[in-house]
Amino acid sequence: MIYAIVAIILILFLIFIPFYINIELLRKNNNDYLKFKFIIIKGLIKFDLEIPFIDIIKNNNKFSLEIQDKIEKGKKEKDVSKKKKVIPIDKILKKIKETLAYDEMIKTISKYMLKKIKINEVNWETKIGFHDSSVTAVLTGFVWSIKNIILSFLVSTYDKKIEKMHLNVLPAFNENIFETHLNCIIKLKMAYIIIAGLKGLKVKIRGGVKNE
Repeated sequence: MIYAIVAIILILFLIFIPFYINIELLRKNNNDYLKFKFIIIKGLIKFDLEIPFIDIIKNNNKFSLEIQDKIEKGKKEKDVSKKKKVIPIDKILKKIKETLAYDEMIKTISKYMLKKIKINEVNWETKIGFHDSSVTAVLTGFVWSIKNIILSFLVSTYDKKIEKMHLNVLPAFNENIFETHLNCIIKLKMAYIIIAGLKGLKVKIRGGVKNE
């Protein structure tokens, strides 16, 4: 009985305490990756999922995506588990197509989650340049516009307040280069994910599937 009560308290604690998701996108020289870091209880529990852009391999005569992930525990980031997965790209595309069939369900879940997440920090720096200085100037202005449009959409549409924000676009004249580094930290609760899942399930039961 005592163990059951402790288990229930622990589950409720994990459901309602906030956790953080650190999304990092990097393209610089030979470093190309998209990384998701889930941080719970001030770093006591961590889960990293890293997708290197360059790790697209040929496996059994099929192009596949090689994904490496690891679980870290504690602030010293001691590795608990490391895994490498090879997923054929055709299977990924098939899964995306199947998921997109549930159009209304995806919209419902996305709309709810975007309202509930809190954006703590956004740092986004880009360096772009071509040998033609005029083209560099035009592209610099274009990238600035894209960044402002994306963040303005989030702030205005979903009433988001970004606590810390740093945007920068560096023109590199007489140099052919494109580098970008995006680091975003969002705050969320497991309870919101559960509610979003229930809302999506309700839509699915009602028949929220895209007509083919």
